[in-house]
Amino acid sequence: MPGLGFLKSIWDVSIAGRGSRERIRRLQETRLKSLLRHVLASSRFYRELYRENGVAPEHAALADLPVIDKKLMMDRYDDLVCDPALDKRSLESFLAEPWRQGTRYKGRYHALHSSGTTGAPAIFAYGPRDWDTLKAIVAVRVLRARPSWLGRTRLAYIGAADGHYAGISLAAEAARPFKALLALHIGDPHASLVSRLRAFQPHVLTGYSSAIALLAKEQEKGALGISPERVICSGDPLTPEIREAARRAFGVEPVGFYAASESIGMGAECRRGNLHLFDDLHCFEVVDEDLKPVPPGRPGTLLLTNLYNLTQPLIRYRLNDRLVLAEEGCACGWPFLTARPVEGRQEELLWFGGEYVHPIAVAEIYIPGLERFQVERTGPSSLLLRAVVAEGAVPESVLSALRGRMAAILEAKRLSGPVRIEARAVASIPNDPKTGKFRLILP
Repeated sequence: MPGLGFLKSIWDVSIAGRGSRERIRRLQETRLKSLLRHVLASSRFYRELYRENGVAPEHAALADLPVIDKKLMMDRYDDLVCDPALDKRSLESFLAEPWRQGTRYKGRYHALHSSGTTGAPAIFAYGPRDWDTLKAIVAVRVLRARPSWLGRTRLAYIGAADGHYAGISLAAEAARPFKALLALHIGDPHASLVSRLRAFQPHVLTGYSSAIALLAKEQEKGALGISPERVICSGDPLTPEIREAARRAFGVEPVGFYAASESIGMGAECRRGNLHLFDDLHCFEVVDEDLKPVPPGRPGTLLLTNLYNLTQPLIRYRLNDRLVLAEEGCACGWPFLTARPVEGRQEELLWFGGEYVHPIAVAEIYIPGLERFQVERTGPSSLLLRAVVAEGAVPESVLSALRGRMAAILEAKRLSGPVRIEARAVASIPNDPKTGKFRLILP
């Protein structure tokens, strides 16, 4: 049965969604002040950061506070978190063991790592109250489905399902009121995914947008034969092409869900198809290269302040997502900030022997001591792994673990022949000179 903390979160999230725009602003302001008091009392990192920058956060505006990023967070992880039970080294050991997926760190914390789509994974921890808020966001604002106690509701998730990943961790929790969950790992053979999904017949289909697109092709060929009542896409971009393919194949309007490991419940599309950012539980700042706010209608980089995670607080955290705030609100009735669809990262599929390897199956590789990596297909049956190894880590151990994880991904695909894997330590991996962005996969 749901706990009292979760039921309270359901109530709070439901009430906020029916409030006014002014009420959202008041909630945000109150929660920000509470968060700042909390970090001053419990986070050595934030106390030092604000003192060194000459900022008194209890009297300053959000825009006056210094910006942090992933590297700074990971470098000072033990000082940043607000719970002494968390430490970076033991968390890394916990996350390096995929078989622990579905278990809580020290029996209490939901520990996740971000994907390597930016080349540099990171650690994120949520306490019980933080996680209750996340579950409530998904139940009320994303799924919007009434669970059946007669066992007739089935939820299928397709994504990285073999480790401590945000999507599967939340899907497993969100499915608890439902009677059945099918977790499909994107690294499994494509034919197996199709047959298992066809046998399961889900009412709710959720997962990576690109994976939904591949399933839509099978549906149109007549190989899948499912009739989901709701299709929810996240993880990578829900492009107009994928949206149309899903709509045509499944006969329902797919819903975009904006999530990241930093906050798995940042926003979702309303019934009119507009993306809403849940700014009752976050602060969203869209800024230019000089960290100056950009006006609605113009693209910028997102600075995120997570107002509900008191375990690992993120205040003015550079997320590097690019988005555009809408110039007008939405007539759907939701009082939340409205934005244009997030400009997400798109990677190539990796093909060997007629079978594809999904990029996020590669991106989700997590190895302590691995700072950044890139995969290049160097031939019909060969690939090269470039790896930046953290200072103090043993390069041979990191490269061996990286080769092992990549070999396991390829083995799970049951390819027709072997693939030769070379792993090489490099000092750095530059961004693509044409786009200025990091490319995880060079096909």
